[in-house]
Amino acid sequence: MTDQVVEFLAEGQDEAALERLYKTRETIGKATREVCRAINRLMDETPAEQDFRARLKALLDEFASTCDLKLVWQSEAESTPEPSAQVAEQVLNVTREALTNVLRHAQAKQVKVTLGKDGDGCFVSIEDDGVGFDPAQSAPSGHFGLQIMRARAAHIGGELFIESAPGAGSRVMLKWGGDSLQ
Repeated sequence: MTDQVVEFLAEGQDEAALERLYKTRETIGKATREVCRAINRLMDETPAEQDFRARLKALLDEFASTCDLKLVWQSEAESTPEPSAQVAEQVLNVTREALTNVLRHAQAKQVKVTLGKDGDGCFVSIEDDGVGFDPAQSAPSGHFGLQIMRARAAHIGGELFIESAPGAGSRVMLKWGGDSLQ
């Protein structure tokens, strides 16, 4: 963005340069707020008595309170075993990143989050009714969300599945546990 400002100024396009600077300041402000929220989350200790489902639900409630999206929550709580602390943390982080992507890019009206059991393993699915994208296309420069989610999935021996198409919404599913994923 700053390179564009330099180009605009070199070409005498002061108004365009000023507009780009305002956009740059807005982007930096958003990034700063996100970093502060991330640091606060790291410093907040989750009570030991709070189980994974409660932590996931709290994450969804926090997300729903910051946006205008309709959030639909579905949990097969009785049949979903409690994951280890390490697995729970990675699943929560993948879910947070997927929801952030919905908010930033999807232009969705609704997002559905499902926690459930699939054979011997478990899954969390984040599905939106937004604009969708082509998952075969490489991510734009500076966008690492999907790559980080895949790395988090691999770290816990899980798999990340992405289904999307332009105009058809998106579904991100993280599966972990079970014999097929170990």
